[in-house]
Amino acid sequence: MVLDPWNAPVCLTRVWCLYEVVHTVPSTRDAAGITFHLTLSSSERVSFVAAYEKFGKQHIEDVLAAFDARNAMATVEADKHMIFALIASTFGANEGHMFFRSRRSSSRNPSIPSSKRGSSASAHSDCSGALALATPGDIVLDSKEAFVRFNKTVRVALMGALTGHSWQI
Repeated sequence: MVLDPWNAPVCLTRVWCLYEVVHTVPSTRDAAGITFHLTLSSSERVSFVAAYEKFGKQHIEDVLAAFDARNAMATVEADKHMIFALIASTFGANEGHMFFRSRRSSSRNPSIPSSKRGSSASAHSDCSGALALATPGDIVLDSKEAFVRFNKTVRVALMGALTGHSWQI
């Protein structure tokens, strides 16, 4: 994942990016064999290193954790509603589980292919049952606990990449 700018990464404001990051968390069934890396453009490296040296790792973690999926955007509004419905259904179903639990069968691809992201109709056909609730009229945007869990899971992936030094500067 490219952190650009590093101190307010655009990718952390995009709902598709956040949704895809969730699938990299090692404790999720769908993340087997996935390595999550953070990288910076050459123009951001100097600023990142300066902040790291001046303020330390905790500052970097705080900056990267300052997002909320409820504020994330999507180019296609139907995609945003679909992903919000998925967040509500997979992270809000059981308060005892913080990490993603897929409702799809194990033979399903964990993500909708980027070629299918242009319309909600194709997304519906690709994930069938899991997206049956994902119509804009059915979405309950106030499932706070589901989004808290989702945000925590994204932060686990981000902090794991930082801790594992899988970011490239």
